[in-house]
Amino acid sequence: MTTNKNKTILSLLKESTQTDHDTTEAVALSNKIVAGTLHLAAYQKLLVCNRNIHQSLSTSFSNFLESNPLVPIQYFVDHKRVQWLEADLKELNISLEKSNFLQERVPEYSTLPAIIGGLYVVEGSMLGGQFICRKLRENKHLKDISRFHFYNGYGPETGKRWATFRQLALQVVNTPAAIEACILAAKSTFNFFESSYRIGLSEID
Repeated sequence: MTTNKNKTILSLLKESTQTDHDTTEAVALSNKIVAGTLHLAAYQKLLVCNRNIHQSLSTSFSNFLESNPLVPIQYFVDHKRVQWLEADLKELNISLEKSNFLQERVPEYSTLPAIIGGLYVVEGSMLGGQFICRKLRENKHLKDISRFHFYNGYGPETGKRWATFRQLALQVVNTPAAIEACILAAKSTFNFFESSYRIGLSEID
């Protein structure tokens, strides 16, 4: 993998994973969310997918932190995303049992640059939450839902959280080997999202 030494890890991550990002977004019902055509049954399945994805990744992140307690990622390894998704599911009376489709291989992170790559995908996915939340509130098919815990996410703190993550990434991913490991992990994480959505949402028209 070749990199331009004049580009930061954030620029390289964005360029290297753009196709992965677009492919993932295409199977995550983004078009239906934006168009306001997402029906309740599809929204429920999307929540289940996201809950299983984030639960699995949260476990991987926590496992890394347990083995590497001194690395500076504690701020980003929390279980709030899973808790928000479970709150959304409970309000809709959806079972919290893990679906069979998540036999997909969950990414493992063995180095700090690699987990930065994984966090890049997860933290980045929360950036559009406010926009998505607004679209969901405007959706006539979801008018009976009073709160969208997951998509509201970190609320006003989302931008500050992303800025903090950017600073961390710039500090710790600054050698060719680290950059390569970070990008490979980000691509693997995007692929996990994509394959999970593709299987979990396969029956939605």
